[in-house]
Amino acid sequence: MTGGRSGPDSRESLLDALADRLATAASAVRLLAYLPAIIAICGLGLFGIIRIQGEIDEIVVGASRTELVSAAPRALFEADETRLAVLAYFRAPAAAARQEAENRFAALESRLRELESGAHRALLAASDEARRARASVAELIAEAGPLVRSLGPSADRDAIDRALEQTARSLQAFAAEAAAFRAARARADQARLQRLGHWQIAIMGVLLVSIASALLLSIGQKRRMALVHRNTQAMSERFEYLAKHDALTGLPNRRHGRDLVEGLIAAKRVEPVEIGLLCIDIDRFKQINDTLGHSAGDALLVAFAARLRQIAPASAGAHLVRLGGDEFLVAFALADGRDGLARRAREVAAHLAHTYELEGHHVAIGASLGAAAMEARLCDWATLLSQVDIALRHAKDSGRNQIAFYEKGMFEIEQRRHLLEQDLRFALERNQIEVHYQPIMRLQSDAVVGVEALVRWRHPDLGLIPPGDFIPIAEETGSIVEIGEWVLRTACHDATLLPAEVQVSVNLSAVQLLRDNLVEAVAAALAESGLSGARLELEVTESVMIRNEARVARFIGEIGKLGIGLALDDFGTGYSSLAYLRRFAFRRLKIDRTFVQDIERDRQARALARIVVDIGRALDMSITAEGVETQGQALLLAAEGCECAQGYLFARPLPLVALLEWMAARADGLRKVG
Repeated sequence: MTGGRSGPDSRESLLDALADRLATAASAVRLLAYLPAIIAICGLGLFGIIRIQGEIDEIVVGASRTELVSAAPRALFEADETRLAVLAYFRAPAAAARQEAENRFAALESRLRELESGAHRALLAASDEARRARASVAELIAEAGPLVRSLGPSADRDAIDRALEQTARSLQAFAAEAAAFRAARARADQARLQRLGHWQIAIMGVLLVSIASALLLSIGQKRRMALVHRNTQAMSERFEYLAKHDALTGLPNRRHGRDLVEGLIAAKRVEPVEIGLLCIDIDRFKQINDTLGHSAGDALLVAFAARLRQIAPASAGAHLVRLGGDEFLVAFALADGRDGLARRAREVAAHLAHTYELEGHHVAIGASLGAAAMEARLCDWATLLSQVDIALRHAKDSGRNQIAFYEKGMFEIEQRRHLLEQDLRFALERNQIEVHYQPIMRLQSDAVVGVEALVRWRHPDLGLIPPGDFIPIAEETGSIVEIGEWVLRTACHDATLLPAEVQVSVNLSAVQLLRDNLVEAVAAALAESGLSGARLELEVTESVMIRNEARVARFIGEIGKLGIGLALDDFGTGYSSLAYLRRFAFRRLKIDRTFVQDIERDRQARALARIVVDIGRALDMSITAEGVETQGQALLLAAEGCECAQGYLFARPLPLVALLEWMAARADGLRKVG
């Protein structure tokens, strides 16, 4: 209708207008007869249009809700952050790291509650997969809760990591179901809009015959409906995109990345090519997050992804994927085998290593790369991803900014490492950990002045495992704290069975020094054993001091009050900063075996040993040489002024009983000679 009036007056006005426009009174009479029908049709038509408009508005409002595709990614982000916080705690146990892990987990729990509210109720009612994923997330979080809240050195890291990893996978499944459900709803809304449009056009067609205003309204409604249709279609496409891509970087996510790589494998399976993968981990990413903030960390991830696009564009046949956290994946077909893989890895590493500008800060970072390749006709996603993951671990274990290529033996190494990590958790309670002692001799008098306590692991199946194979695992998992305290208590107790003039030296790891109760643990070991503090010596390396200078300074001051001496182990192999020797009150310097082994044939090695001895004597420190294996080495060290030595020349590391027997036999021999 063209006006807002109703009733007899409007009818008369309409009749007058029609009469003026009609040539004859008969035509006016005929129109007057049809007027009630026209008014009724217009009323019904307007009522129908209002109802249709209400349904269209309902569809528009529903289509604008994004909680179905935003809540799960936020929960997934909190799961990743919780997992990173827990890993950070196990790498460097501290109260702040534990609190961060607990805060992240609390945020994850709050996100979980969002997954059963609002629009998610319809999703949970309609999708068995979503209900199972939601239930799985709830169970896993309930399982991980007590573990995270009781986080400590003896906590089951594997169980926490496994629960959080499975939580992330369940959240990914839930997010995918939410996106798929929202996309299906968008398609249903689109079909519904089409049906409503058909009805609306029909009604407007009738109104067009009845009144010109109906035609104008129909045109406006059709335009609006077309706009809603376009918006709904755009939303559907957006939901589809979010289900397959990382929201921060825009790169394909892990799920879509798998589809892309499997598609690449299928496309190249009949060709004589290999499929190459590069798994890339940003070095020092957590440090940047901690020092510059999470916004800077996000900016780095975006810039990192942009550089990956530059060096490995899709136009060149490469597929880029953000696996999660600070890990990225590059997949491509290789026609030139291992050489081509190595060249691509070097190119990517070099391109990523330049300085980044993050919120006004210029940050230089590197990246650790794992690389793997398999023939297209033989490979599959799971195997190739497992290989490149193993290669990445080796790259990270080798230091920052390294490239490691998967080799056949790596899988067996990884399996053995995993076996050792699992068995090491129970080694102490199963009495598999032992302490062996290597005598320390005074070179001038050939007297035993001390012993160094060295930890050994007697595995029931693998035999005696070298410390170099399990100590790094113990430090990484945090079990070195419990093992270290046990070694300290055992060494103090065993030292009471040795002659009073014999000291015992115990090594401390960097992880132990991070513990706030280390001094209390040392004091308790002395009190339980009755050993005098003067007979205990603790050894630290230069790398420990560099990482924990302030903590080492406090620790040295506190143990000095107990009469305990401190030795600097492996001097000369690290930074060898003289400032540390001046600042910290070391009782002893230990010359590393790398200088001792060449001292007989290398003048420079002998000169370096002489310099270390002179430095120690000038600072009133005792000097002990490690790794002495020949009489010639012992004589040269004695000639240079070195006081003490230890090594296979005198004795191998021995269990306590064997050490006591060795000392008794040696004493008998000396008495017979005397």
